[in-house]
Amino acid sequence: MDRDARLRAFIEEYARAAAMFDDVAWMRQSLERMELLIAIMVAQMGAAILVGDLKIYRSLSPLTVNT
Repeated sequence: MDRDARLRAFIEEYARAAAMFDDVAWMRQSLERMELLIAIMVAQMGAAILVGDLKIYRSLSPLTVNT
């Protein structure tokens, strides 16, 4: 009986450890996706700032004709 109880406890602990590793793998995938989305957002912000700066620079240039 003691052997069966130890075996059951081992199986339960193994199941908990397997579930924990699944959770860690899921969190890793989520963090990788988040990292990609943040990189895309930073690139979009950089492009928007660059375009805005170019528009301001062109509007201040004395060679452009405002119509």
